[in-house]
Amino acid sequence: MEKTIKTQVLDGILEALKQIPEAKTVMRIPASGLDLDVAPAPVICFYDDVERRSRRNRLAQGVVKIIIFAYIPLKLNDYGTAGELGDIIQGRIHTAMSLNILTGQPLIQEVEEVQILKDYPNDQFLVLVGEYNVTYLHTWGDAFSSTNY
Repeated sequence: MEKTIKTQVLDGILEALKQIPEAKTVMRIPASGLDLDVAPAPVICFYDDVERRSRRNRLAQGVVKIIIFAYIPLKLNDYGTAGELGDIIQGRIHTAMSLNILTGQPLIQEVEEVQILKDYPNDQFLVLVGEYNVTYLHTWGDAFSSTNY
């Protein structure tokens, strides 16, 4: 099945995040949700949120908001604290989204890191939430067609 340029961009983000060695599970959030009692942790998952598109002559410039979650168990054996591992994973996500994705995915033009939130919502997990704006291009009127830029 042919994939849209946006889907190819999301696949590229998934592949970049899968390179994070500390993550045991990396995935796009499925429609059925994610069971943290079953998925090996630390877990990194993401989804695409609001998208906007504007015309740039013969090109469509799409900007899609990507929300990335990292769930880090508070009880760890390999690191001093979950916060320490959280800082490492936050750095790995930053590298994946700001450097690796731009060199490994030619369809992506720019990645803007908007904000990162670190939270302790319960007694089991530290949660990192990152928001990124990812800019990509395709031929105007054809979401399946990349073009020579």
